[in-house]
Amino acid sequence: MSRSRVKLSNPNAELRLLVVSYHKIYEIFPLGEKIENINDQYWTLQAEEIPEEEKNFGPHDRLIQLYHFTKETCQDQMIQNFADPFFLVIHEGQTLADAKVRI
Repeated sequence: MSRSRVKLSNPNAELRLLVVSYHKIYEIFPLGEKIENINDQYWTLQAEEIPEEEKNFGPHDRLIQLYHFTKETCQDQMIQNFADPFFLVIHEGQTLADAKVRI
C-alpha cells in the first residue's frame, strides 16, 4: 500500500474517495457509505480534493475521466494504462485545443 500526504488548497476542502483498478476510475465512493464496506483486496483507493471547478460547473459542462496509456506496437496493438487517472471538466463550447492546454 502506498501512502502520501496531500496538500489541500484550503482547510475546508472537500475530498472524494475513488475506486481504481488498472489505472482507471471505476467508482466514486458514495459520501454516506461506511469505510468498513470498502473491499480493497482487488482495488486501489485514491483520495483527492474536489476542485472548485467541479463543484460549480454549468448544466452543459461535462466531467470526463482521463488516464494515461501507451499502445504496444509489438503485441497486437495492446494498450497499457499507467499512472493515476483523473477528472477534467469540459466547458460548453470549449475546443480540444483549449482542453489540452488545461491538461
